[in-house]
Amino acid sequence: MAQPAQGSTEAPAWARTVLGSGISAGALVAVLLNLLFHHLGTRSGSPAPALKSS
Repeated sequence: MAQPAQGSTEAPAWARTVLGSGISAGALVAVLLNLLFHHLGTRSGSPAPALKSS
């Protein structure tokens, strides 16, 4: 069995699985953006007021 070269640029199996599937990559981006916006939204200390429907 051949050993991979020291400077091999092949991605690990988990990265190929996540980034190779559009559904998995999209879900990961959605989670990261949700965490980012949730953190930014609570910066003022009070929750944003709800929109009133007329």
